[in-house]
Parts: sequence; C-alpha cells; structure tokens
Amino acid sequence: MGDPSDSSSGEEDGDVAWRAAIDSVATTTSTYVSSIINGSSDMAAKQRLTSADDGNDCRNQKLKHYQIKKAIILWTYDPCERDAKLAREALENSKKSVEHLKMIVEMSCASSPDHSVGVRQAYTSLLHCSLEEDIASNVSPSSLAKLLVAVVSSFRYDRDEVDSAIANLEASRLHEAIKIKQLDDDHVNWILSTRNF
Repeated sequence: MGDPSDSSSGEEDGDVAWRAAIDSVATTTSTYVSSIINGSSDMAAKQRLTSADDGNDCRNQKLKHYQIKKAIILWTYDPCERDAKLAREALENSKKSVEHLKMIVEMSCASSPDHSVGVRQAYTSLLHCSLEEDIASNVSPSSLAKLLVAVVSSFRYDRDEVDSAIANLEASRLHEAIKIKQLDDDHVNWILSTRNF
C-alpha cells in the first residue's frame, strides 16, 4: 500500500466512509480550521492545507474533500514525522518555485532545537538519507542550499537572555551584507543559522 496521505482520486474523493468522516470533522471543527486558514496559526499549518496539485493557498478557496483528508492524515502523524514528510514535499516542489522552501525555514527557525533534531532523525528514518543531503542535491543556487543546510543542521540557542552588544553587532553585519548583496558570506550564514529571530 502507498502513503495514506496520497490522494489518487484527484479533486474529489469518492470513498463514502472518508466523505462522511470528513464532513463530520469539517462540521465540528469549522472554527478551528477557519482559524488556521485565516492566518491564526503558523505557516506550516497553512502549508498542510495547501493543495498538493497546484500549490495555491486555500484561504480564498472552498476546501475540497481531498485537501481536508490530507490535513487530517498529516495531523495524525507524530509531529516530527509529519514535518519530515512536509520537508520532503517542499524539496520536491522547490524545483517549481523556491517559495516552497519557506516551510523548511519556518520548521527550522520556529521550532525548538529538540524538535528540529527529531525532524532530521525522522527524515533519515523514513527516507534513508539525510535532510541536509537532500537540500544540497535539490536546491539551487548553491548559495541558497548552503544557507538552508546551515539553518537546518544547527542547534539554535532558544533562551530569552540576549547580549544586546552582540545582537547589535550581528544586526549591523547583516544590514551591511544585505546592503552590498553579499548574503553567501560564511559569517552571515553563521548568524542566520545560530540565532533565533
């Protein structure tokens, strides 16, 4: 059997049992789903409700049964396993548009360091290769791949204490790098991969 999150029936799912379950879930959780679609949750949640076929955001569309089915199935996975599958999907779609990589950036930057390590472990376990290897081989240009690998593989400091002198120095270095358009600098990559924003 294939991956249960794959919908082979196209736009509408013809399975009567799934349709009944989806209608029930959609009715009882419409407020929650609506809050996710309308931006009250994180970008990864919105990515889960994005059509696998066309990549369009569903906020301005009526959700189709197969989209709700995909969201329900993704929410039943372990969070690390779910994010590993979403990262793989984002990498596969990155050839169409770099926009799909936003999910990987958010997963790496907005999650706890422990969750990021768990996602990398789940990715390796499910796909028999590392997330870093897949990023390096699927993302271009190489400067973007280098930055994404650094962001994904780092263990971020996630405490509230901040040394304001260091923060100001690093902010000025980032500002200067943006100003001269030299974002592939090793020090810039180090700042972006080790700091929480």
